[in-house]
Amino acid sequence: MENLDEYRELREKVREVGEERAEETRDLYEMIDAAFEEYREDATGHGEFGRYVEFQNVVIAAENRLEASEVYRGDDFEKALSRLDARTLRDKHFRKALSDLEEVAGFVEEYERYVELRDALEDEASRKERRAGELGDEIPEVEERLETARRGEEVDASPLRDAVEEYNERVHEEFDAFLREAPAVEVARLGEKTLDSPLVDDAPIERGTAERLSRHVGDESVERVLELADSSDAKLSHYVDDTDGFRAAVPRTFFETADGERFELSYEPEGVVRRLVPELVSIVSMFGDEETVAALRRIGSMAERGEYGPMRRALEAREEAGADTDALRQRLDELHKEKERVEEHAEAIRDALQE
Repeated sequence: MENLDEYRELREKVREVGEERAEETRDLYEMIDAAFEEYREDATGHGEFGRYVEFQNVVIAAENRLEASEVYRGDDFEKALSRLDARTLRDKHFRKALSDLEEVAGFVEEYERYVELRDALEDEASRKERRAGELGDEIPEVEERLETARRGEEVDASPLRDAVEEYNERVHEEFDAFLREAPAVEVARLGEKTLDSPLVDDAPIERGTAERLSRHVGDESVERVLELADSSDAKLSHYVDDTDGFRAAVPRTFFETADGERFELSYEPEGVVRRLVPELVSIVSMFGDEETVAALRRIGSMAERGEYGPMRRALEAREEAGADTDALRQRLDELHKEKERVEEHAEAIRDALQE
């Protein structure tokens, strides 16, 4: 509010003079001051006569403008301009003229500061009003999120969340181990298994790949098979009889991109989970241990017993809310307080500008 106090103080000084009169005073002073700046050196003494004449024309124009208008401290203007009516101008004429206009210069400086503050306050009030509008839009959004968070906390969804997180973590770890340690042929068979499961994303592999690969390799790992596939024909011929057939049988894209993500569970609708879990059990049991499969079966049992749906909706509500109820209540309180502060500030500025 410091600018408001300064603005009010300057406004009183300007109003004592009058807005139009103050503006005319500033314009006339700036006209004379600019002429002094431009001509002072060239028009003094025995400088350029043409510049002297130009300057005298400016002085005459200033005198005419002074006569035609009402300005603050007009006598000071008149006195200053009269000092410049000389056949030969000296620097002292300019110094004395500037001294005559010292009070005017001080007022012009205050008037320009007043205009600067007025414009700045107008901009600030507009910014505050826009901000209040933004806050007004955000408040109902947070209120809606708070209501969503309340719905999410009505049901204890931890059994479902914990089971899904446990299963996903284990399925990644165990598939990575399977990919490192199992024979490449077995990994290929697992990939083909996805082609028979409608709700599991198909692996980038063709049917019969495992059988074709088994004709060339035995228990070699995926890493070893890829290493051989990158070998030269001369080196590869020491390990396989048909180098071209071997390379054609290697499902390179599947081996290079395979990970456990394909077997993850997210929070699919209850009906989907009831059908998806049996498909995943048949695949995951090819590489996962009993605990991983048990975690998967627990999720399926929740869906069968009707527990899955409410917990899923609660988890979705929490995710949609983006925060818990305590955090959202605090945010809502902060928004209301900020909106009140911003509106009060904007109103104070508008009142000052309209006084």
